[in-house]
Amino acid sequence: MSRRYVPPSQREMSGQYMPPSQRETPVDATAGNRNSTSIALPGPKRYIPPFLRNRDVNIASTKEQDKKPLRSMPETLRSVREIQQYYFPGKKSPSHDVATLHDSAQTPGTLRYVLIFHEGNPRWPQDRIIFSKSNLDLLPVEFAEDCTSPPDSTVNDEPQKPAGDLGNASKSIPVAVFEQMKQQAQAYHSSGFEFTGYYRIVKVAFLEPGSPDLLRMLKQKFSHTDRWGQTRAKERSKAKWEESLSKRWAVIKFENDEIADKEIAAPNVPKLELLDPARTPEPPGDKGKSVNELLKEFRMKILTANMVMKAMWLRSKMKLRAATVSHHIPASRDGEHEAKRARINTTKDLHVLNPMGVTTVTPRSWRATGP
Repeated sequence: MSRRYVPPSQREMSGQYMPPSQRETPVDATAGNRNSTSIALPGPKRYIPPFLRNRDVNIASTKEQDKKPLRSMPETLRSVREIQQYYFPGKKSPSHDVATLHDSAQTPGTLRYVLIFHEGNPRWPQDRIIFSKSNLDLLPVEFAEDCTSPPDSTVNDEPQKPAGDLGNASKSIPVAVFEQMKQQAQAYHSSGFEFTGYYRIVKVAFLEPGSPDLLRMLKQKFSHTDRWGQTRAKERSKAKWEESLSKRWAVIKFENDEIADKEIAAPNVPKLELLDPARTPEPPGDKGKSVNELLKEFRMKILTANMVMKAMWLRSKMKLRAATVSHHIPASRDGEHEAKRARINTTKDLHVLNPMGVTTVTPRSWRATGP
């Protein structure tokens, strides 16, 4: 049996009317499924398109993500210039210095710290071996040996030294090592270095220019292993290969100095802003001003600049028009037009100082008056 239609005006009298504030909104359990059949529930229901049914959930998740703090560079990372300023206070050094071995102002001529650039020494993570061609005079003499072409010295790139010489490692001065992080290396070439500990030298071998051992070492240095374990050579020009083969290189093996890590504090390298506060001076007169006040001052500066430019444009236009009027007055024998020309030249030099401090020409300066 079909229900009889009751007009809205009579529903309250019959007890069927319910105010909107007391109505319960039905929950559609199949709102997220496009293929499901919707169930007709009693009460008013508004149609929601499928692409808007999960909008509230997505907005809530987006707001939660916005509340998360942004990732920033860790406080422990430093740049090449900051490290150089720490070991050489007050000395201006280039930020593009890519040398591996460095000394300090307190101990000149002695190896004090090492910079390990990302992918610059592929054997450092596992074997603690680095390859270097600059500042070789900083290496201690007691660990050095010339390696021309021994059969097994460059297979592992570890020079063979007598067992008695390995005792000199305990006499080596602790060397601070700074490694470059991968994420920072991709963004900036000379930043993102972190102190990883103190090390001491165990072995050193020198490779002479053009030797087969040097060629094998360079092939290892300028190659990288991808995620699948395949070793691939880096693309280098012929000139760069010839330059590398023409120099003397050193293969240096380190080991961690646990005693120095416990007894010596880590280098407290300050940020560059702390070293030179004048690099980031505070703008004078802006302390205590709100954003609205700063925006108001900025708008006034823009308005003033526009008015000055407009006044200069009007001045140039008036001068051009006055010169045009003076040019078109023909010369006369009786001198009447000469007097008129003189009056025009005199009146066109009259100026008015506007409130903005810019001199402009009045319109009367280019009008020719009668005698």
